[in-house]
This record gives sequence, structure tokens and C-alpha cells, in this order.
Amino acid sequence: TIIGQGAKPGLRVLVRGNLVYSLDFQSGAMGNDSGLAISVAEGGTQPPSGFNAWGNFEWSREKEQAVFKMHDLSIFTMGSSHEELTAQEFTELLWNKIVDIVEEKYS
Repeated sequence: TIIGQGAKPGLRVLVRGNLVYSLDFQSGAMGNDSGLAISVAEGGTQPPSGFNAWGNFEWSREKEQAVFKMHDLSIFTMGSSHEELTAQEFTELLWNKIVDIVEEKYS
């Protein structure tokens, strides 16, 4: 995790010194204090630019816990909207995505 002065919270995945996946979070995004925007980039040396997903944190009566109600343009699935993910679900999807990228490029 990268957190520092002027830096956004994020994640960088390196394999053998090569950057294979970057993810940045921006809170308060999309004009909403409870909002979060996510930017991703695969490979390269440039930081992510633009937004690949955004959403808000809400309480789910069905799941009986807080969820991230996400509009996903291209992180997990193309164009899915209003996907409600718990922290565990989001983390598992992200982990699986990163493992798939690493296995595809380095196996």
C-alpha cells in the first residue's frame, strides 16, 4: 500500500521488479463525501488515470453490513452497475483479478 504526503491510497503489484498492476483510491469522489473512485492500470510505469469505477458506501439490509455500491466500468466486469460488495467480496474479487493478471503474464 502506498500512503504518503500528496499520494492517494493505493496498491502496486510488482513481479520480478516489473509493475504489473496499479490501483488508486480517491475518497470524496464524484461530488459525494461518502463516495469513492477507483483508477486502475495494468503494466507500465505510469500511474492510473481516469476512473474505472466509483460508488458509495451504504448499509445493506440483505447482507446486514456495509457495502460498496459500485458502478464498475472495467475493474471486474464491463459496465456492471450498482453491484453491492462487502469489503471481503471486494477484496476477494480484486485478489482474483490480480492473480489472473500475474498468471497470464508470468506463468
